Amino acid sequence: MPTTCSPSFERLGEDRDRHRAVGDYAGATRLLMDILCQDLRCIDAHAHLGNWELERSPARAMVHYEIGIRIGELSLPPDFDVRTGRSWEESHGAGERARRGSR
Repeated sequence: MPTTCSPSFERLGEDRDRHRAVGDYAGATRLLMDILCQDLRCIDAHAHLGNWELERSPARAMVHYEIGIRIGELSLPPDFDVRTGRSWEESHGAGERARRGSR
């Protein structure tokens, strides 16, 4: 399941914003990397790092974006349909159960 950084990461996020506000990108990056050391699934941290890297190194930015995409993909049910945004069960399950007379 992807995470947008649990409440235990909120303080680090606030510290990151303070570093970034004064132009301390190294400090902000270090805090995001600390978050990722605790939980590599933090999609928000990968997105921030990708955004910050984009101007300097698009290739490095793409690494963070790709990691975020893969985390999201691995979090979807195996029968997820990208066209509808729903799994087979969500799309058809209730109708199938009603037709079979079960709930």
